[in-house]
Amino acid sequence: MKVLPLQIYQIDWEQCKITFPQSKMKEFYKETVITYSDDIMERLREHIGERKGHVFITRFGKPVMINQVTMTFAKAWKEAGISFKITSHVLRASAVIYLKQQGFQDSDIMRVTAGHASSEMIYAYDKSARSDNASKKLT
Repeated sequence: MKVLPLQIYQIDWEQCKITFPQSKMKEFYKETVITYSDDIMERLREHIGERKGHVFITRFGKPVMINQVTMTFAKAWKEAGISFKITSHVLRASAVIYLKQQGFQDSDIMRVTAGHASSEMIYAYDKSARSDNASKKLT
């Protein structure tokens, strides 16, 4: 969950962009910059209000930790009677599939899902690609 440590200063409100640092190794620094719609940025600003620090906080004002998210997912999938375990990775995979179904190019998906460095990694999630391909559209 690379979004949990997000700090408010990483948000560029005027450009509607958020910068997510991905890795720091000696002289190498990688970040992902994602542009959002005005509507999403407005909702985020309403959520944050005037506070500083972390974007994602508990009701007590403390940063949300990964173990809290994991426990919340576990409780939700058990209560919903879902037969498989729901994790943050399942949500990431669902996002990749949704973006593919909406017609996004692999290169665009790779930019917003840090860690997917190749089309092959995207293809691993996209089960529809095996049956819904270009040849199906031929008449």
